[in-house]
Amino acid sequence: MSRKVLVLGEVRDVSLRNVSFEAVAAAATVAEGGEVVGVLVGESVSALGLELVKYGAD
Repeated sequence: MSRKVLVLGEVRDVSLRNVSFEAVAAAATVAEGGEVVGVLVGESVSALGLELVKYGAD
């Protein structure tokens, strides 16, 4: 059974905080090859979602 891990990214001053990338890396370890889902809530955050993908979110 593959695991899915949800990561809630944190945005401050129109950019992602480093802790968001650290959380994605930790989630990838916990997921053990499963899916890492990154979530951002707010206005104009879709471009920031691509940054989470670069760091390992699916």
